[in-house]
Amino acid sequence: MSRFLPKLRRIWEGKSQPIGFATARTKSPPMALVALLPQGEAGLADLAVKEGVDAVLFPKGNLEGEALHQLSQSLGDIPWGVSVEAVTQEEVARLIEMGCDFLTFSGEVPAALLMEDRLGKMLELEPSLSDSLLRTVASLPIDAVLFGSADDSPLTVRRLMDYRRLANLVGKPSLLMLPSELGVGDLESLWEVGIRGVAVPMEGQRLSQVKEAIQSLPQRRRMRGEADVFLPSIAAEGPDEEEEI
Repeated sequence: MSRFLPKLRRIWEGKSQPIGFATARTKSPPMALVALLPQGEAGLADLAVKEGVDAVLFPKGNLEGEALHQLSQSLGDIPWGVSVEAVTQEEVARLIEMGCDFLTFSGEVPAALLMEDRLGKMLELEPSLSDSLLRTVASLPIDAVLFGSADDSPLTVRRLMDYRRLANLVGKPSLLMLPSELGVGDLESLWEVGIRGVAVPMEGQRLSQVKEAIQSLPQRRRMRGEADVFLPSIAAEGPDEEEEI
């Protein structure tokens, strides 16, 4: 059972996480932070632990290598996942044995992977998919979606419109591969359109900058475009007016 993806869902729903008694709760961050960690970079695992990321994602690579096992062990309690392609049942079993928390995959993996309930499942989607295909995601047994970025150009209004469209249609917690050229100041705009997590490459000081920007985001508030909710009420009736004669 995944530990990271339920946390992401709580962020998506705007819920606090209970600790101990029901009255003790901690505030969920406005966004989840996922570090993209190459399998051959053991030194970066320590940095991910130091920054206190919510999860680590290993890109496609050798799923049974000893390097992956050693690297995952150095992450301590941080949940980690792997991006997979043509994964076999034997590879899935090996990943579970090593402590893998979730998998990310495209729509080309075998459908049998959707029935695996020992791991969290995150579907990688491209913004170019049609609306009709995006709507089908809501009915699939997956926990979240991960959007790839179209390019590294600065964030535009048009791209914000695309992200809002994607997040609305899939009906699942949505993460975004954060392009290297996207400014950390754009995180609030991404939050406003429904993005609830970002996956960040481990390069330079970017991970620290993104974490700081997430922590400075306003706590849960109504997303732009959400309608007010009005509860029905019964107005108090006054005395009947006398009819004029």
